[in-house]
Amino acid sequence: MPGKVQTTPQESSVRAPKVTLTAIGSGRKIDLRQTGILTLLVCHGRESAEEATQLHTALRQRFPQPSMLLAASLVNLRIVPRMFRGVAESAIRKAYQEGITRLDEGIKPEEYIVILPDWDGSVSTALGLHNTPSNPGVAILDGEGSVLEVFQGDDMASTAICLLEKYMA
Repeated sequence: MPGKVQTTPQESSVRAPKVTLTAIGSGRKIDLRQTGILTLLVCHGRESAEEATQLHTALRQRFPQPSMLLAASLVNLRIVPRMFRGVAESAIRKAYQEGITRLDEGIKPEEYIVILPDWDGSVSTALGLHNTPSNPGVAILDGEGSVLEVFQGDDMASTAICLLEKYMA
């Protein structure tokens, strides 16, 4: 794997936090402990949203079927004061709508564009990722919320694909 990457395989006892998040834009509810399929969470902030988008594009080229992989952005919004959450949600809804325009006809946006808010940063931290607004990372979960892999570093797209291939076989 090229670049400087910190990969941390997890023991099966490490679990995602017991939380159900509502995707901004689609309203889809995601229980991190009951997705039923392999799940990849791209944990990032506003500053690294473009990198996250590139990662999602590469993932869907390699794993096009949403029935095989739930790929979601977990956006760390802890810097957003409570009184400005509506403004942040509006901006994310706009990004969701822009993303829909890039999808091929017949694709269900709620299956391909999943943007989950992490209002206080606690979900990212519980997964073992720190300072995700400026240092994005990825967590791979099984369908029951066990954390399989966590990493932060360079070349996230190819690293994520390489790690996912271990679990897709």
